[in-house]
Amino acid sequence: MKHTKLKLTLTISVLMVISFVIILLVFNIIMSGYIQDKSYRAIDQFMQYDADTEDIDTDSVLVNYLWVSPGYEFSAYKEGAYHYYYAVKDDIARWCANNKQPDGEILPVEIEGRSYYIAQQREADAINIFYVDITSEKDSIAIINILMLIVMALCASAAGFVGIQVGKQIEHDQEKQKEFFENASHELKTPLMAIQGYAEGFESGIIKDEKHVAKVIIDETNKMAKLVDEILCLSRIESGATKLQKEKIRVKDAINDCLVSIEGLAMKKKIQLEINVIDAIIEIDVVQFEKAITNILTNAVRHTDEVINVTFDGKKLIIWDDGKPISENDLENIFERFYTSKNGNTGIGLSLTKGIIEQHGWKIYAENMNAGTQFVIEI
Repeated sequence: MKHTKLKLTLTISVLMVISFVIILLVFNIIMSGYIQDKSYRAIDQFMQYDADTEDIDTDSVLVNYLWVSPGYEFSAYKEGAYHYYYAVKDDIARWCANNKQPDGEILPVEIEGRSYYIAQQREADAINIFYVDITSEKDSIAIINILMLIVMALCASAAGFVGIQVGKQIEHDQEKQKEFFENASHELKTPLMAIQGYAEGFESGIIKDEKHVAKVIIDETNKMAKLVDEILCLSRIESGATKLQKEKIRVKDAINDCLVSIEGLAMKKKIQLEINVIDAIIEIDVVQFEKAITNILTNAVRHTDEVINVTFDGKKLIIWDDGKPISENDLENIFERFYTSKNGNTGIGLSLTKGIIEQHGWKIYAENMNAGTQFVIEI
């Protein structure tokens, strides 16, 4: 998938912005409707109020009352602390004089930068004006809008950053998957070509040694079967399909079972096996554990010169061999699938081993130590 980072970032950011815009619109609609409803009900109740017969409850909304002459002339003592109060009433009176509205109708009005709901009620000798100042409420909504826009910008930026990081990981995994299939195809192609070559040579009569042909075909088939099995095992482990069947077992017994598979080759190469394992019991999936340890031991037999040493002190299982030290670059990548080392070796065995060890909740690493190389499993 091309441009994964860009597509993911844009998708997350756009969804985040759309969500915030919808929230902002809903908030403004609800709050505006709420303020209008309370103001309308308060003004309407105030207009119908009769001090002699009933009490009034305007839902804590302050309804102001203004009485003016029929010509909408309002005048009062305007000095000191009351100047602003009377100036506001003057502004409202002048607006009502220029904008005569139907009797009892409530209208939203903007006067001198302030917001009101105003209703007029005519009597024989005067005009009653009722109004609610909602300027502070609208200012509060505007401040909340600004804050929400800032939060939206921050969240969109954070979402974009997360999208980039997730996109990088997806692209990395896609590249790894592509590389994995390419390497797997290459590894399978090699034994297939050998099988095909010997089979065609035997069929054409060029190769006449039947036993040799059969041995090559069996050996190469076994390689393919082992590789396919390791690929399937690693895939099941990484996908979580493999569930560990743990049981308590003596470490020494598990190690001895693993040594059986390499003893023949070790004796053939005159390799000395040294075992120093305490008599301890651990809880493991025996099949998976032995598969992981056998992979390490097989690798050790292939690279050692004379000695392989296996030790366990209750916390660390160490498999050491006196082979040539591994380069620093190889040490960092030795557990990668199909990683090609400097000596040209590739494979998936150590990658599978790491998957099994980590599935047990343990840690594995390789290091150069004491003129050799050791694999350490921290239990």
